[in-house]
Amino acid sequence: MKIHKAKDISSSLQKKGFQMQVAGGHLRFIFVFGDKITQIHTKLSMGGHSRDPAKDNLQKMKRDLKFDNYQDFSDLIECTYSEQQYINMLQQKNML
Repeated sequence: MKIHKAKDISSSLQKKGFQMQVAGGHLRFIFVFGDKITQIHTKLSMGGHSRDPAKDNLQKMKRDLKFDNYQDFSDLIECTYSEQQYINMLQQKNML
């Protein structure tokens, strides 16, 4: 499993239609579709700048974002999985 840096996750999610909010000691990302806030959200600990998410936290983010496998989540972060592909996946699962 590839470990992604916190700054890469934050940047990629915002490019894919997620709004970032600061909540306590975490960054919260909420997916916005058609100018409407959805129930799809995840959070990322702000921790120290040199700290990156642990493997179990990345697995939780994968589940939060409704991915069936880690590779698709990883592709979303690496920008090889487009926002439209993500929307299509959510629509197929009747989540949008």
